[in-house]
Amino acid sequence: MLDAGAIQAFANVVLHDKALMTPHTGELEILLNSKIKSIDQGISLAKEYTQNYNVNILWKRHSSFLIDVKGIVYLWEKPEPKLAVMGTGDLLAGILAFYFSRGFEVCNSVHLAFSLLTRAAQKSKGFPTASEIRKLLIQGGS
Repeated sequence: MLDAGAIQAFANVVLHDKALMTPHTGELEILLNSKIKSIDQGISLAKEYTQNYNVNILWKRHSSFLIDVKGIVYLWEKPEPKLAVMGTGDLLAGILAFYFSRGFEVCNSVHLAFSLLTRAAQKSKGFPTASEIRKLLIQGGS
């Protein structure tokens, strides 16, 4: 699981088909060395990258995309506005690491992590901080 600075540290390195990079759009543009002008272009460039470097990419945006090493694209199209706060990417990385450490496949890990974060955010009042979302996760979202 490679996030933030680790994405650049492993840029253009052939990795493992269970490896996952989790860039937001700015980080993805740096990784791909290209300004992303459209979703289609971003997905096309990311597909090429995943196949060349044997790594999955989770492009984090309001509707996130998982592009796997086979070029299959998964879309999480129901964005939760309450997750658009600083620190939720760190929560996502931690949850993904939890599932990966237990042998879950990349796609299942991403699906479960988004589901947990979304459920916790939806149960919060107003717009929570990442710390408040973390507390809801610990409490089971109740």
